[in-house]
Amino acid sequence: MLDSFRTRARVMSALKLLAEERRILLSGRISELARLDSQREKVVEALTNPKAGLKLSDVENIRREAQRNQTLIEASMAGIQSASSQLAEHRRAAETMGTYTDSGQRLEVPKSRELNVRKG
Repeated sequence: MLDSFRTRARVMSALKLLAEERRILLSGRISELARLDSQREKVVEALTNPKAGLKLSDVENIRREAQRNQTLIEASMAGIQSASSQLAEHRRAAETMGTYTDSGQRLEVPKSRELNVRKG
């Protein structure tokens, strides 16, 4: 009976951790995930202990919540990559001037100070 309470506590701890992780992901403060590392390690260690006595339904609940978080992490990473690409494009546009050759080929010309100064 005591083992049943311990198992339930381990499962609840894992689900609580996953809920906190999800809250952080939804808030967009990805850097806060690092503070959960030590807690995550303890939960994983407790759940992978052969004496954990997990039921299949417990494993499925944890797996489902972890998969939801994984989907959020993947979406966050895609968003970060997209923002990074857009920033790189803006930086490139600020540093170069696009033009075309007589044959229609695109040519990137580095901007010089003289291009930015109007002569009056």
